[in-house]
Amino acid sequence: MLDIRKFSEICVMMYYFALDKNLSFSIESLVNKLVQFFSTDIMGLQTSELSKRTIEQSYQDLRTRLELVQNGDITTLKQLNRDQDYLNALFEFCNNEQSTKSMLTFCLYLSMYYAIAGGLPIEMSGAISSYYGNRFSSLRKREESVAMYNSILEHFALSTADYRVSGVSSGIAKAVRMIKRNINRQLTIQSICTEIGLSQYHFMRKFKIDIGMTVGAYIKKEKIAYAKFLLVYTNQSISEISEYLIFNSQSYFTSVFKKETGKTPFEYRKSDL
Repeated sequence: MLDIRKFSEICVMMYYFALDKNLSFSIESLVNKLVQFFSTDIMGLQTSELSKRTIEQSYQDLRTRLELVQNGDITTLKQLNRDQDYLNALFEFCNNEQSTKSMLTFCLYLSMYYAIAGGLPIEMSGAISSYYGNRFSSLRKREESVAMYNSILEHFALSTADYRVSGVSSGIAKAVRMIKRNINRQLTIQSICTEIGLSQYHFMRKFKIDIGMTVGAYIKKEKIAYAKFLLVYTNQSISEISEYLIFNSQSYFTSVFKKETGKTPFEYRKSDL
């Protein structure tokens, strides 16, 4: 039988973790802060019963999931998130709409922080956060909150994984990161080569060997991938997305997008609503 109090303290740690990510605290000062915060009975927890052992365990449970987000380890995270006893118990202590939103807000904030630490661009992290934050008010059942909690963690982990580069030389990995983080800027082969310290000939040859496509084809692929993200998770217009990603015109963007996906940007956005 799971100890329900243990899971309530994960909520507590989310709050404290969000305020002090360095976690340099004494147990006495932590309990004092928690008692002060929860005196408003936001989550209905009995902070006077907190102990050092259970707080440390709660911290480890939360930290494990956040580190998986930071490392982009979506496989292990999904395995942990299959533990329905853990998740149901976690949300059982959220005994009203406000406490549920607090729980999800803490999860969202921390996932965003760890995803950025793992290499996810701030702009993309913010867009993901806005997407989920705007949907909190529509949640009515505990099952929906549990699903949202899982989705937040897994979405950040998957997005972070997309920005991690492995299995290639350090120079090409640096080039790939440069392309991904500057996808809305006009990059040139020369500027990339200058940054990584390779001649254009060796860079283009090595890039195709490691990545399996030319630099130009890879940049186009990344632009379309980011366009998909913006179409689904933001309210930016198609013309704004086209301009943001430095396409020559909206019609050219639409043509390239349809060639790569089989759908126009409008059709793609509509199919994912």
